[in-house]
Amino acid sequence: MFRTALRNVFAHKARLLMTMLAVLLGVAFVSGTLVFTDTVSNAMRNSSAKGFDQVDVALSPDRGPGSGDRKPSDPPVLTPALLKRTAAVPGVEEATGVVTGWAAVAGRDGELVTEGFQSQGGNYWGDADPRYPLADGRAPRGAQEVALDERTAREGGYAVGDTVRLSVDGPVLTPTLTGVFTTDDGAVAAGGSLALFDTATAQKLFHSTGEYDEIFVRAAPGTGQDELRAALKAVLPEGVATSTGEQLAEDQAERIASQMSAMESGLLVFAGIALFVGTFIISNTFSMLVAQRTRELALLRAVGASRRQITRSVLLEAGAVGVVAAAAGLAARAVEVSRAADGEVHALRGPGFAGVQFHPESVLTVRGTEVVRELLAGLERDAGQGAGSLGTSTF
Repeated sequence: MFRTALRNVFAHKARLLMTMLAVLLGVAFVSGTLVFTDTVSNAMRNSSAKGFDQVDVALSPDRGPGSGDRKPSDPPVLTPALLKRTAAVPGVEEATGVVTGWAAVAGRDGELVTEGFQSQGGNYWGDADPRYPLADGRAPRGAQEVALDERTAREGGYAVGDTVRLSVDGPVLTPTLTGVFTTDDGAVAAGGSLALFDTATAQKLFHSTGEYDEIFVRAAPGTGQDELRAALKAVLPEGVATSTGEQLAEDQAERIASQMSAMESGLLVFAGIALFVGTFIISNTFSMLVAQRTRELALLRAVGASRRQITRSVLLEAGAVGVVAAAAGLAARAVEVSRAADGEVHALRGPGFAGVQFHPESVLTVRGTEVVRELLAGLERDAGQGAGSLGTSTF
């Protein structure tokens, strides 16, 4: 019966094509969702972790439950004086004042390179900011100069020496591009843009004159993050919060996981619809297949096959189709995600991309679901049912 079942599968490949196609598409949709979200999430987490490599402790205005929202009239918290005091603490190798804001960059064709919250602006610290290694040119100096990340410069069609069109808050600015830098910033890796100005210009453009949004502190060799944080907390005034680089990376990873979970849930809804429709296709196809084989099954009963053997043979056919089609669906989706890594998805083009992520639990869940679904479809049209009536048939 085993050989008979396999011979039937190979002898009637065209007959099983619709079933295999339904399984393949269902697997491709579900596995694609799981593999894609796992891969993008892993790439963004890796990129975010790299983005905090140069940060051992970060200082920021306290946003605790009792601090309330800051008002424009409130005195600045992270001032240049505090920056100097921080840099003088034993165990500090370097302290960097960080200014952030929104800056939309338009390409040479006048179209925005990126839109929304991913259009970022900031400050380039000094002549050699370790956060943003220069790939070409030099650091921006003065209000009429800017530096762009590599991807933004490339997609905008800009080279060092070109005039860049961008907007911060008001009329369009036209500074000269003096430098192109690389970055592990998670938002840039996800397709965002980053425009950097010298610190004084950034403070003016982003309405933070005389203060910083954050202060990043790098520890001297031999000083741990927790040790440095404790030393800083001992000298910092009230209203300043401290976080280690590891904490920042973990918080960012949690935010990314939450965002990707929401995306995965939305995509799985559509995958569930595809599975639901596919179940009817598979069930109807097997119903027709068993009906077409009435005489064949009756002949097997006539030569001595039991109802249980007939049922097992049909289930074996269903299982074989499910295994082969599920494997084909996984392979097809892996190829598609790999193609995305070659340029269709920004998050898979950054330094955090570590290959397509196949988590065993995801693969086993998808393959198991599809094989069981195929077996249930075969069982629904129980060959034994047909054989039961066929056992009294004449032919």
